[in-house]
Amino acid sequence: MRAGGYGDLDLYSFELYQDVRPNPVSFARGRVTDAETGEPVSASLDLANLNVDLDRMSFSSDAKNGQFLVALATKSTYAMTVKAPGYLIHSETFSLPSELPSNGYAVDVKLNKISEGKSIVLKNVFFDLDKAILKPQSKPELSELAKFLKSNPTLRIEVAGFTDNQGDAKHNADLSNRSDKAVKDFLVETEGIAAEKKAAKGL
Repeated sequence: MRAGGYGDLDLYSFELYQDVRPNPVSFARGRVTDAETGEPVSASLDLANLNVDLDRMSFSSDAKNGQFLVALATKSTYAMTVKAPGYLIHSETFSLPSELPSNGYAVDVKLNKISEGKSIVLKNVFFDLDKAILKPQSKPELSELAKFLKSNPTLRIEVAGFTDNQGDAKHNADLSNRSDKAVKDFLVETEGIAAEKKAAKGL
């Protein structure tokens, strides 16, 4: 018991230094469904905090209703990858502001079944401006793509990169081709994906 206290259930408080205070926490909520039928899908979700190296988490959507709920630090940007058997992987990036409404951040996911001609956009593959070198934040998503290819050995994919329309068209086309090659090389050399399963096509 401290001097001046009464003992038993005394309560004390103190101020933390600003640099050791934890980030405020909120939550993201959503539902994973089949893009065609709207039926709920039991999926695996991986989240990487792009503001903090190696800060990753994995969880699943509910098998009955497809819903999920996850606590997240605010003032951070997250890369999310969603996958389920028989479906193409889904990715997106979202940021949590410092203040969120009481019902959290809503992020619903619609998965497309695997079929010929279907395309997906990998939103968590990052390059520095005007460079074709993969940033470290890209590797979790490309590793998930590699797992997807290994679990579906009959699939072949074409990697098509895009650049903006700023600057010289010839330079942009060359940059796109080199970026595609960087993705292909990562999948082949780092993840062990057979080269014949992929083609690279810059756009």
